Amino acid sequence: MIDALILSLASTWLLELGFAWMMNIRTKDELLLVLLVNFITNPVVVCLYWLLYRNINPVLLTIVLETGAILVEALYYRSFSKQVTRPWLFSLFINLFSYLTGVLIQMI
Repeated sequence: MIDALILSLASTWLLELGFAWMMNIRTKDELLLVLLVNFITNPVVVCLYWLLYRNINPVLLTIVLETGAILVEALYYRSFSKQVTRPWLFSLFINLFSYLTGVLIQMI
């Protein structure tokens, strides 16, 4: 389980740092913020999914957990980012990018 958590967090970090870089987010502090918000949200989302997916529809569970992560991350970006001008959209798109990329990779 720990290995899967580490793999999930590491892959999320790589994907979301890449997305931030593509969105011209390049300062050390801003990239560190991307890492920190994912350090806070990713393990919680992954653990809750593993604990609950047998009892709750997995699609609904994924939607609820990812929405929660998007909201929490947007609040952090709004509070601490100096470059992200639209934290809600940034959070939505960075999470969609990493989630959908992960789905595509799993399909290969």
